[in-house]
Amino acid sequence: MRKLLPVVSLLIVASMLLAACQTTATPAATAAATEAATATTTRHGGWLDEIVFSVVSSDAVVTQLKAGAIDIYGNALASQDLQTIQDAGLSYAKTAGMYYDIMYNPAVFTDTNTLNPFSDRKIREATNWLYDRNYLNQEIYGGGSLPKFFTIQTNGPDYADLADVARELENYYAYDFDKANQVISDEMKTLGADLNADGKWEFKGKPVVLTFLIRNDSDGTRIPMGDYVANQLEKVGFTVDRQYKKSSEASPIWIGTDPTEGKWNMYTAAWSGTVIDRDARTRFQEMYLPDSLQGMPVFLANNPDPEFQKVGDDLANSNYTDAAARKQLMADALKLSVQDSLQVFLIDGLNYIPYTDKVQVTSDLVAGVAAAQIFPETIRFKDQEGGTLRWGDQDLFAEPWNPIAGSNWTFDQAAIRTTMSFGTMLDPYTGLAWPWRAEKADLEARKDIQIYNNNGWVNLTSADTVTPDDDAWIDWDAGNQKFQTVADAKAAKTVVDAFDASLTTAADGFDVANVSADSLTTFLKDQATAFGTAAKTTLDLDTYLADAANATLISDEVTNISGMADDAAKKAEVVSFVKTTLTAVDPSNTFEMGSMDVTTSKIVSTIYYPADMYDTVVWHDGSKLSAADFVMAMIMNFDRAKVNSPIYDEAAVPVFQSFMQSFKGVKIVSTNPLVIKTWSDSYFADAELDISTWWPSEPTYGYGEAAWDIMSVANLAEANGELAYSPDKSTAKGVDETNFVSGDSLTVLAKYLDQA
Repeated sequence: MRKLLPVVSLLIVASMLLAACQTTATPAATAAATEAATATTTRHGGWLDEIVFSVVSSDAVVTQLKAGAIDIYGNALASQDLQTIQDAGLSYAKTAGMYYDIMYNPAVFTDTNTLNPFSDRKIREATNWLYDRNYLNQEIYGGGSLPKFFTIQTNGPDYADLADVARELENYYAYDFDKANQVISDEMKTLGADLNADGKWEFKGKPVVLTFLIRNDSDGTRIPMGDYVANQLEKVGFTVDRQYKKSSEASPIWIGTDPTEGKWNMYTAAWSGTVIDRDARTRFQEMYLPDSLQGMPVFLANNPDPEFQKVGDDLANSNYTDAAARKQLMADALKLSVQDSLQVFLIDGLNYIPYTDKVQVTSDLVAGVAAAQIFPETIRFKDQEGGTLRWGDQDLFAEPWNPIAGSNWTFDQAAIRTTMSFGTMLDPYTGLAWPWRAEKADLEARKDIQIYNNNGWVNLTSADTVTPDDDAWIDWDAGNQKFQTVADAKAAKTVVDAFDASLTTAADGFDVANVSADSLTTFLKDQATAFGTAAKTTLDLDTYLADAANATLISDEVTNISGMADDAAKKAEVVSFVKTTLTAVDPSNTFEMGSMDVTTSKIVSTIYYPADMYDTVVWHDGSKLSAADFVMAMIMNFDRAKVNSPIYDEAAVPVFQSFMQSFKGVKIVSTNPLVIKTWSDSYFADAELDISTWWPSEPTYGYGEAAWDIMSVANLAEANGELAYSPDKSTAKGVDETNFVSGDSLTVLAKYLDQA
C-alpha cells in the first residue's frame, strides 16, 4: 500500500510520469540543402523538471513577467489588457473560453424571517432586463468581448444553428429597466414584501438585504461588473451588502454552505470552458439543473420548472429521434433556461494568456492553457529539455483536493492536470478526441443514428440493432458489494412484472373509499412481504416508517388519496405509492433493475489499451497501473449513490440517476490487454467523442486521477464518518471534506492507511 504524502506546498513538482512526449527536431548546422538531423530524447512525460505554482494578482502580472519572476500567467487576462501585454513585448495565447455571469442562490431560507428574492424564478428572469450587457462589454471589456444570454457559447456551432431562436430571445430580454422594475415589484409584493417610504424593500419589518459575493481577484473585471449589478439592484429597491472576496474566501460560502442557511444571495461567477463545444446539448443540465455534473449545493437547491428538467435531461441523455428533434429540444432549452436564470449570463470573454518569449506551449482555442488537457505535455522552454518553470495564477487551494468532488477551480485544476493522463485527448483546435493512453477503438451504432467518423482512428460500423451482452455490468449491489448484470436485470423485470400484476389486483380489492392510516399501513406491509418473497429479499419497512423523515408519510398519503375524485384514481395512486415506497427500501435493487430496458442500446463503444500498458504506465510513486484501478473507478460511479452503501452521499444521487437514464452496460472483455465495451443511449454526432475510456480520472473522477488503493483509504475514512468527499455531505455531517494535500484530513487518512 502506498503512503500518502503528508503535505504539498506551493511548490508542486510536476513529474508527469503518466505522459508521453514526442521527439524534437533541431536544424543541423550545415548547408541548407542538407536534411535536418533529429535529436532524440529519453525523457518520458513533460519536458520540464518541475513547475512552481504561485499566486500573483492580475495587476502585477505583466510586471512580474517582465522581471522574470514568473514565466507564464495561467489565468487569462481580459480583453482590455491586450494592449498592455503587447506593449510589454510578451508572447500570449488567445482563448474564447472564459464567460461571466451572476449566480443566484435559489433556495428558500430556513430562517422564515429572511426573504430570498432569488428563490422566485420570475425575479431571477427579470434581472435579464435589469443588466445592460452591451454597456458591460464596452465599459469593462473595451468592446473586445461579446454580450451573452445563454450557457452555450455565443457564435458557437449550436448558437449558429439556433441563430433565429437566439436572436429573438436576445431581443426579448434586451435591457429594459422599467420592465425589470415592474416584474420585480409585482413578485416582491406576491412574496409578502413592502416598499417603504425610502423606496427600499422590507420583509416583516426588516430591509431585504442581498448578500453579494463579488470577486476581487482573477482578471479584475468582476469588481466593476459586481458594482454595476449592485447599483442596478439598489435602484429597484434592494439593499445590497457588497462583500469583496478572492476565490478562496468566497468558495467556502457559496460552495461550502447549505444554500438554505442564507449565507449568500448572489455571486459574480465566471467559468472556463475546457473543450471546444462541438455539441452543447449537455450544457443545460450541467449549468442549471439539480442533476448537474457540477454536484454543487447551489445546483442541488434549484427547483426548476419540470418542463425544463425534462428537456435538459432529454438533451443530456440523447433522448431524441433525429437531428430535427434535437434542434427543437435545444430551442426549447434556450427559452426555458433564461426563464429559470439560476445563472444570468452576461459576457462571453475573449482572453489572453501572457508568457515570456522563452516559453513554448500549446493553447486550446477555448480551454486556453490552464484548462486544456494538452498543456502539461507541451509546455517547455524553447530548445531546452528540463528546467523549472514558474507559473503564476490568481489563487491556489480554494477548495480541498480530492478526485470525487474536490476543487474544480481552473487554477487548482491546472496544477492537478500536470499529474494526470486520460484515455483520450481532445484536439486543441477541433475538439475531437485522439487516443492518448488508448490504442484504438470500435464504435457500433444503430443504423438510424447519424454519427460521423472524422479522424479515422475509430472503427465505426452500424447495425440494425445493438444489444447489451447478458454478462455486462448494469448496476451495483452496494449491500453485497458486487456488480449486477444485464441478465440480473432481465430476471428482475420478470419479478417486477409479476408483482405489478398482483399489486394491481390487490389494489382493486382495497377499500379506497374508507382509507385510513391503519388500513394503508397494513396493505403496504402485506405487499412488502409479497414482494420480498418473490424477490428473495427482506424489506425493512418498519425501520423506514419509523424514521423521522418519514413520520407523516402514511398520513400525508391518506390525505392525498382521500382528496381524489374517483375510485379509479385512488386505486392508481395506491399502486404508485406502494411501488415508490417499496423501491426505497428494496435492498436487492430489484425494483430499479426491473424498470430498466436492457434489451437494446443506441451505441456500443470498445476501447483497446496497449498490451504493454501495465509495464510502461506507472503512478507517481513508481507502482504500476492495474485493471483494479479501472474497476474501482467503475464501482465509485455507482456506490456513492446507493443508500445502503457505507459511503452513500445524497448529493451523488441526481447525477447518478441522470447517468442511468442512458447507461446500458459495461463489460471488461479482457484484462490483459485491457479491452472494455460500453453500451449507451447517449451519443454525440462525432464518433471520437462517443468512446467511453473508463480511465481512472474522467468521468468518475472528475477532479483528479486516482489509484484503487488510495481511494480505498479515503473510502474507509468516509465509511467511518470522519471525512466526506463532497462539500454537501461534509456540511451535513459536520466533518472535514476529504483533502489529499493538506489539513486535518491527512491525519485521518494516515490512520486509515495504517488500518488498511
